Amino acid sequence: MDTDVFSRAYLPGQRLRDQDWVSLLFGRTIAVAVQTAVELRSGARMAHWGERRLAELEALIGGVQVVPITDRVQAAYVDLTVWARANSHAVQDKIHVGDRWIAATALAWDLELASADGLFVGVVGLRRLTI
Repeated sequence: MDTDVFSRAYLPGQRLRDQDWVSLLFGRTIAVAVQTAVELRSGARMAHWGERRLAELEALIGGVQVVPITDRVQAAYVDLTVWARANSHAVQDKIHVGDRWIAATALAWDLELASADGLFVGVVGLRRLTI
């Protein structure tokens, strides 16, 4: 799942969890790309979360499979980057490097990517899970 969906469905301290995502993800095996875990941790630290919230976040991340950047993921990233540039797809832009890593992880392992981000629409081979 991408960072936004994880945040909406699972983060501690959310005032209102997105019940549509919670319901859609219920009972599924949850995995995140290393990039998602990094973005979650970075965002929390930049927001100056306290020790308790940081510990809760670490427990949540520890409760899901974090998919490492393997040779397979790297190859998918390269293929996605080349494809996106050749097809003028927005995911090629420098601002979307993190999104490319998340999509490449899903592509490499043929995982559904839970994301509400329209950026991923039209990415060949990417299976999206969305509400």
